[in-house]
Amino acid sequence: MRSPLLASALPVAVQAPCNAWAVDTSSPQLDDRFGASLDGVGGTWVVGAPGRLGSGQVLVQDVKPSGATLAALLWPSDLSVQDSFGASVALDGDVIVVGCPGDDDGLFGAGSAYVFERFLGSWVQTAKLQAGSVGVAASFGSSVAVDGGWIAVGAPFDSQVAGVAGRVSLFEKSGGSWVHRQDVPSGAANSRFGTSLDFDAGLLAVGQPGLGVGHVQILERFGATWITTADLTPPGASAKAEFGCSVTLDHGLLLGGARSDSVARDSAGAAYLFGLSGTTWSFVQRLEAKVPGAGDRFGAAVELDGSRALIGAPGEDSTALNAGRAHSFERTTILGAGGFALWDEVAAFGCLGAESGAAFGSAVGLDADHVWIASPDEDTASANAGRVHAFSFETSECSPLSVGPLEVSASAPDKLEFALHTDPLLAGLPFFLLGSSIGTTPGVQVGGQLLPLNLLDGGYGDATLFHAGLGGPITNIGLLDANGDGVASIDLSAIAAPILQGMTLHHAYFVFSGGLALYASPAVGVEVLF
Repeated sequence: MRSPLLASALPVAVQAPCNAWAVDTSSPQLDDRFGASLDGVGGTWVVGAPGRLGSGQVLVQDVKPSGATLAALLWPSDLSVQDSFGASVALDGDVIVVGCPGDDDGLFGAGSAYVFERFLGSWVQTAKLQAGSVGVAASFGSSVAVDGGWIAVGAPFDSQVAGVAGRVSLFEKSGGSWVHRQDVPSGAANSRFGTSLDFDAGLLAVGQPGLGVGHVQILERFGATWITTADLTPPGASAKAEFGCSVTLDHGLLLGGARSDSVARDSAGAAYLFGLSGTTWSFVQRLEAKVPGAGDRFGAAVELDGSRALIGAPGEDSTALNAGRAHSFERTTILGAGGFALWDEVAAFGCLGAESGAAFGSAVGLDADHVWIASPDEDTASANAGRVHAFSFETSECSPLSVGPLEVSASAPDKLEFALHTDPLLAGLPFFLLGSSIGTTPGVQVGGQLLPLNLLDGGYGDATLFHAGLGGPITNIGLLDANGDGVASIDLSAIAAPILQGMTLHHAYFVFSGGLALYASPAVGVEVLF
């Protein structure tokens, strides 16, 4: 049992992960758009660069705790200019499917998809897939999914049934070949059926964001036939929300992005969660950023994995205009409609030093150890070359803000020590540690992140800023070292103890350049017990 005379630091939880490493192409070039698509799990990840050399390329990455290394470069034997090979990718075990929606083989812009399979450690092209029936400029290959011997390919601009209605083609592995089994067309004009796809346990989710607020159809497999068993629309979404622009299925849950949803602000975006009980799908929850902004496009990319969800907002003005952000949610113990658990946002990921228009969050991936977030328009060695950032859930070595251990007596307060960890890209820049004794809602916007701080909440925040300004014993401002790390401290003896009684002290830091906040850390709480 803890002594009532001690103050103790609460451990930093997974809500505060850090940037582990970034992945680039071997030689970034103009308009590669590396990261326009990504997929993977565990030791293998696949990243598309549809603008590479004007035709496209896919990189396969071997992943270890220390980082990612290039395992293979993929491109088809008949690749042509403006094919956009890599606009979509999907991985399942030893099978990779790559969309090539600009392929003119057969008809102009009809599109195709390629299958690569791993044999003895090498990736080999084994098939080129085309729709059984597809029209001009259908963009077959704009979306792909693969699972358990089945491949789905979306052609959202197919107009054979109605203008820009779209269709999905299904292929099954049979006798070593991929056999076309079924086309599923949409009968509604402008629905863009097949914009997004995801398989899970005999189900296929198909996004059609152009129809009203947007729809997601659920197809279920019966033998070798896929039948539509549900048509989901989000309650309360705004007109033309584009629900279904992105979809993810996981263990009876469906999360669909609605990047143009304007319920909070114009095109701020949202994501809608549905749950399956028996044969019935029920709406569970609407997810959005804590501080929605116009044009954020929250929901442009979504991913579910167990108790975590990751949602991209590539238009969010985090560190710069349209630099982008991604938001992490975790399942709570609170039950909502239909007995399904509700979800809360626990972290917001930003791209350190990202410039305007990087579109960080355009594609997202998630597994047990890392999140992968792409910024395909990030200017690395060349404009719009693109980059993929991996963030780790390992907090012992790379948490952005750690404090303690400490033991502070109520009668003789001591000093709080903080360690700050950022990125070598920010080396030499000034940092500022902020403290607050009362967490408030909505809090303070710092560096594009909403922090639970109130600088006028009874003296603690004021004292922090006041003593820093005087250059006194509180060292909460300084310069990051060559590794992007720093040290800060708060001398509690400078603050009257009664102010702290029963408080939880919230701390976060931000890094600034040219007078503007460039990066803000998640907040860490320190509980004061008497």
